[in-house]
Amino acid sequence: MPDKSAANWTADPKDITNLLAFFHSVRSRIGDGGNWDKTVLKEAEVHMAGLGEPVKGGPKIWTAIRNKWKDLHKLHEHFVQIKQKTFVGASGWNYSDELGFNVDDDNREAWGNFVKAHPQFRPFANRGWEHFKTMDEIVPSRARGLYVF
Repeated sequence: MPDKSAANWTADPKDITNLLAFFHSVRSRIGDGGNWDKTVLKEAEVHMAGLGEPVKGGPKIWTAIRNKWKDLHKLHEHFVQIKQKTFVGASGWNYSDELGFNVDDDNREAWGNFVKAHPQFRPFANRGWEHFKTMDEIVPSRARGLYVF
């Protein structure tokens, strides 16, 4: 009888890395909106099952994979937006892939105010998002502007 408990994506950090490696290998099949059709999600389920039993929680079924992708895709969109804006100035910090937002004693108050409005960035105070480059290669660009062709 299959395990009915929910998939756990935090117990083994390699789970997300393995999922993104699979999606990267089939990135030409991503939909226009940056999402996957059910066929690809089912293939991802088979891929994840082939890696062995989860460390914790239930198997990574296609619906859990779809939900995790939506979370990752949304976080990627937030990072793309934040990288397009400059926060240098009064706050004294901005985002880098290596150091995150580089929060220190001088800008901790500004950081506190920023994460109240943008809690998704809390884990990245002093470390970058390790999956940004891979996500950037998977997700189609939504470039806008006068000279975008």
